[in-house]
Amino acid sequence: MKPLKKHAVSCEEDVFKDAQLQDYIEKQNAYFKEVDEYELPEEELQVLLVEYVSREDRKLDKVM
Repeated sequence: MKPLKKHAVSCEEDVFKDAQLQDYIEKQNAYFKEVDEYELPEEELQVLLVEYVSREDRKLDKVM
């Protein structure tokens, strides 16, 4: 009995052939591009940081 020849197809080739997967990838790229471009106003960032630090301090107080 002859051994079967193996045909290796790279993952990249499979990805490019799958239209549904390509659509998903494009949507994810667009989403993360939007996230990367988002700018949080400095005042809002300061408020969030103060709230975060306060929460973490309270957690530490409970532990000690």
